[in-house]
Amino acid sequence: MLRCQQTCDGSLLRRECEVKTLSMVVALVAFVTGVVAAWYWYRSARIDPKTGWNPPVGDATTDPDALLANLNALFVWTFAIKDALKESSELNRSAAIWTAASVLFSAVAAVMGNLPSG
Repeated sequence: MLRCQQTCDGSLLRRECEVKTLSMVVALVAFVTGVVAAWYWYRSARIDPKTGWNPPVGDATTDPDALLANLNALFVWTFAIKDALKESSELNRSAAIWTAASVLFSAVAAVMGNLPSG
């Protein structure tokens, strides 16, 4: 920005300098929103099912209690996976929205940076 300010006093028109400065600010906003999107996607990839589950011991083919314990563990595991998928999908949704904002700001910065001078 300092270089642009120095140039504005000389050869560049003041309006052109302001547009270039604004273009840099919008590009910076695009970068920040892109980093936020990456953070959401990183978090969504790190979700683990919260089961607290230890596999039951026993032969489920001969012991009805072992069969019941296995079925219960499977039930708990299924719902833990469902909850983890829901949490991950919510983070993915936020990441997609932030990415869309980043792309929009990038496009605006590119257009502003390529406006004809004068």
